[in-house]
Amino acid sequence: EPRYTEAALRAAAFVRGKLWSDGGLLRRYRDGDAAIPGFLDDYACMINAQVDLYETTFDLAHLTWAEQLAERAIALFADPNGGFYSTPEGQSDLVLRLKDDYDGAEPSGNSVLTYALLRLGRLRDRADFLAAAERTLESFQGKMKTGGPGVPQMLVAQMLAAGRPMEIVFAGEPSPEALRVLRSRFLPNAIVLRAEHSPQAAAYTQPGIYVCQNFACQLPVFTAEELSARLQ
Repeated sequence: EPRYTEAALRAAAFVRGKLWSDGGLLRRYRDGDAAIPGFLDDYACMINAQVDLYETTFDLAHLTWAEQLAERAIALFADPNGGFYSTPEGQSDLVLRLKDDYDGAEPSGNSVLTYALLRLGRLRDRADFLAAAERTLESFQGKMKTGGPGVPQMLVAQMLAAGRPMEIVFAGEPSPEALRVLRSRFLPNAIVLRAEHSPQAAAYTQPGIYVCQNFACQLPVFTAEELSARLQ
């Protein structure tokens, strides 16, 4: 639905234009005034949203901002032992820095950021993002084993990390028909990108649609029907 995409793009542009200042994300805007430094949840959800927008529009600007947000989030919230605190270090009005480990009505910042870092790390070949995600998964192993129903989004991230990676790469302009085929499939281990944005861009020597496992690609296909058969 183009109207949903346009609404998402407007929302993202508003956040970047009004709530992104001096390399940090703010969380409140009213009557022209933006304030309150963002929490872990704010960064995590915006990073994941930017990855979604890239896979929808193939506009590299979304990935570029997602990388900036992720670098800032790691600097502000990362625990060297794994996982992320909800608030930055050094806030004078906090007695303790808490690390949220429960996916309730809203998934926790740890779960969403781990999932987003895995996706972004693969899209941009960022070993530091992947390492931060893996440290978080390791620190939550006990929670996932004994209380898995309480961290369903963290389990989604664990499945992405443990599953066989898939890349779907468009070399050339993707057709609406091919995109419809792709978006009708449930492909939880897949990332989707344009060839020119891939860390292995030189590998895509001719136009077409490449379906790859861990960047080991089959021969390209060229039509929506061929893509459907390949994904089957």
